Amino acid sequence: MKSLIAYMKRSKRTQRDLAESIGVSQPVVCRYLSGDKRPSIDTLVRLSAEISVPLDKLLREVAK
Repeated sequence: MKSLIAYMKRSKRTQRDLAESIGVSQPVVCRYLSGDKRPSIDTLVRLSAEISVPLDKLLREVAK
């Protein structure tokens, strides 16, 4: 997920920080970043709010 990777670099947030803020574990965030796992709609909504990326952009990335 390019938006998520870019956000983490820009904000200097760790996987653990992001995981805690969206209610998942750090290994799950790692799997999102690598593309091994797709977040649920509920998680995408929380991610969208947390990283200030429109939900439709995240949905397009996940659908690829």
